[in-house]
Amino acid sequence: MNIKKETLWYVPVFCFFAGIISSQILIWEIHFFASENLGNNGIYVYTSRFLIFWGINLFLILIAGFFIFRKIPKKDLFFSALLMAVIQFIFLFIQIASGELSNIVFFYLSGWCNFFSELTHEKLGSEFIGNVLKCLMPFIFVLFGKKASPSGVRRMSKTSHESRMHDKT
Repeated sequence: MNIKKETLWYVPVFCFFAGIISSQILIWEIHFFASENLGNNGIYVYTSRFLIFWGINLFLILIAGFFIFRKIPKKDLFFSALLMAVIQFIFLFIQIASGELSNIVFFYLSGWCNFFSELTHEKLGSEFIGNVLKCLMPFIFVLFGKKASPSGVRRMSKTSHESRMHDKT
């Protein structure tokens, strides 16, 4: 197996910055569209709107991932996503073992796909299932990668093949 070290950190770096950007956008969206000031320094957040904004953010990140990762081979994206999943599982286990639910590193690494933890918390009453799903989400970027051509085989376009056929006659 030949793993390129240059592409190994693509998915983790993308996920980290996507988490930072996504959380900042979400704060703005919730402030203006999904919360209500109750007075007494209390704010009510509408859960259904909250989930909609998490879903919109996830969709936008997936579109960005498609355009960023479409020229990288699927094999390289798989190993990069595997590294990201391992890092996320490590931080998840640290978070569970310490009882601390506000691990900022885990939040930024997986913040771009918080839709699943919020949805499972809302519908099933358990964030653990959603957190495990969040750790596996980087593998979706493998679908956006390009297929590797078989080694040693050159692909010819139809026009170049036709031109060679005309040259022979």
